[in-house]
Amino acid sequence: MPVSRRWCCTAWFIDRNCSKESKTNCISFFAIRKYSFRSQCGKGPNVSVLTSGNEEKLYFGVSDVTTASAILDVSTGVEYPIQLLVAADLISQVDIEKAPARKEQLLTSAITQLSKEENPLLLKSYAHGHALYLRADARLEKSPPDVAGAIHDARMAVKIVPTEIRAWRVLASANEAGGDFDGAISAVKEWVKVDASFATKAKREIERLSSLS
Repeated sequence: MPVSRRWCCTAWFIDRNCSKESKTNCISFFAIRKYSFRSQCGKGPNVSVLTSGNEEKLYFGVSDVTTASAILDVSTGVEYPIQLLVAADLISQVDIEKAPARKEQLLTSAITQLSKEENPLLLKSYAHGHALYLRADARLEKSPPDVAGAIHDARMAVKIVPTEIRAWRVLASANEAGGDFDGAISAVKEWVKVDASFATKAKREIERLSSLS
């Protein structure tokens, strides 16, 4: 499967703390994000590896997941499952999609890639949690919204990525949409634990939700 070329500045990121001795950390912090390589943008898709010495290695024109996987294997000394890269590429395409149904389709494919072999490293990866809360959001955007599906995804997401504020935000929205205002309040409280700067807004949000229950 080719890597999407819709984002010329897309990078495959590996956490700087990744090491051969800590494979779980490598897989957990694998993510795909928008990133500017300035003059290198036109050479993408690009692979970026942050080393333990905080140095960045760039590999340009990576057009398929097999090549990307090989580069990551050599650069970090850790074998990266191709399913992880395929899923990350699918997730990267969601940002440019406008139709909620299409977003849901892409994210379902990504989640399937990460869960079909029941690999515990992939199931607990950031990529899996990321895909779940994005799909929850997409399900809420649908008309009519798939509230039950969104709640299920968001609950799974916060278990995998409990420090991700967007996961708690989506869970709060999903619970509210389902009429579970106490659940929404609980999610907001967890959200503020992760992001203290949200405290003032959280107080107002809790007051609003309390008035609805």
